[in-house]
Amino acid sequence: MPVVEFASWPIAEGVDWRTILRPSLVALRQAKGFIEYFVGVPAEDSQRLQFSVAWDAIEDHRALQKSAIYPEMCEAIKACLPAGTEITSLTSYHFDFGVHARTEEEKNFIPALSAPFTEWLFLTLKEGKTKEDLVPLLDISIRDNFTADAKRIKGMHTPPVWAQSVEDPKVFAALFGWDTVAVHTEVAAQDKYGPIIRDVKEVVDMTVTHTPFERNI
Repeated sequence: MPVVEFASWPIAEGVDWRTILRPSLVALRQAKGFIEYFVGVPAEDSQRLQFSVAWDAIEDHRALQKSAIYPEMCEAIKACLPAGTEITSLTSYHFDFGVHARTEEEKNFIPALSAPFTEWLFLTLKEGKTKEDLVPLLDISIRDNFTADAKRIKGMHTPPVWAQSVEDPKVFAALFGWDTVAVHTEVAAQDKYGPIIRDVKEVVDMTVTHTPFERNI
C-alpha cells in the first residue's frame, strides 16, 4: 500500500535550501517505489521545512535508507540546519492513508498534497484516550463535514484523508487541501465546528500547519 513519509526540520535563516536539496531530490526521483515529493516552508514557521514523500510501500523508503546515496541526502539536510543543530532534530513519520478509508476515493492523498496550501493536522492521543475515541470524530465530524462543505465553498480540495502513524500508535495525522489559509479560517468559523473542535480537543492534542508545497525545485 502507498504510504506518505512526513519529515520536518529547522532551517537556518536565509539558507538557500532549494539549491542545497536539489541534487538529492533529483536522485530521489530515481529510487524504487518513489511516487512524488512535496517540499515547502509552512506559513506558521518560516524557519522550518516540511518534506512529504509518497512511496509505493514503506519498504521502498527503508531500502533507500540503506542505499549508497542516503548519506549524501542526510548531509544535504544537515547543510540546511541552523548552526549547532543536530540532524536528530528532524521529525519523521509514515502514514498509510488507505487503512481507514471507507471508499477508494478516500485513499487518495494527492489532491490534499497538491493544493495551493496543504494542512497537516497532527493529533496525539491524550492519556487515557484511545483510537476508538478518535475515529468517529475524524470520519463523521471532520471528514464528512469537510466533504459536504467543499460542495458549496470554493477553495477546498477533496478528499480529506487521515491515518495513524506507523511509528507511534498515539500519533495521527489528517490532510486537507486549501486554496488559501483564509478559506480554512472561514470554514472553521462556522458555528457547527465549535462543538466539534471542543470534542476533538478532549481526545487529542493538536498542531496545525499550512504549507505551500512544491514538487520541483
